[in-house]
Amino acid sequence: MIDIIVFAAMALLLVGYAAMLYGGLRRAQRRLTRAWSNLNFAWDRRDGDLVKLLELCRQEGPCDGELIERVLRARQALQDARQQRDVSAVNDAEEALRRTLGPVYPAASRQRHGHAEAVVRALRLRIQAHEQAIAAARTRYNNAANALNSRIEMLPETLIAGLCGVTPVTLLQCATVAQADIGLGLAFSK
Repeated sequence: MIDIIVFAAMALLLVGYAAMLYGGLRRAQRRLTRAWSNLNFAWDRRDGDLVKLLELCRQEGPCDGELIERVLRARQALQDARQQRDVSAVNDAEEALRRTLGPVYPAASRQRHGHAEAVVRALRLRIQAHEQAIAAARTRYNNAANALNSRIEMLPETLIAGLCGVTPVTLLQCATVAQADIGLGLAFSK
């Protein structure tokens, strides 16, 4: 009789421990989902200002139609990847969007009349602020992804994750941004 009670108590403890591990995995997944939602919010805000910039370029004429179409295609690829939550495709699409945006800013800066020039400058500053918000949200997402991935790699949670179908998550990559050569060698030369 005591053996049955001890066995039942141990089984209950084991089930409780498994439930605690499962709860930890679910919390990590919710943090990841929340981080992804924050990223989507930041992307949507940048997207809104980007559309305004492209529309201004289209109306005022400093950007050629092919350049605007390339940016719109890259933007659509990013939106499609976000909807599918395909992190690898998001990484590629974000990089492509940044590459295609490069020539837009100089072209948009060719505005010669006061109001359009001020609007372009304001939009550029807002887009840069959105880029910083995206970078911060990307860091939070990667931290949440790393936390989930490290939980999945630990032995007891590996078993629970395998039973529940929780798989490792791909990290978002920081897009490479071309940095200007500021010539620091000249500043320190004798």
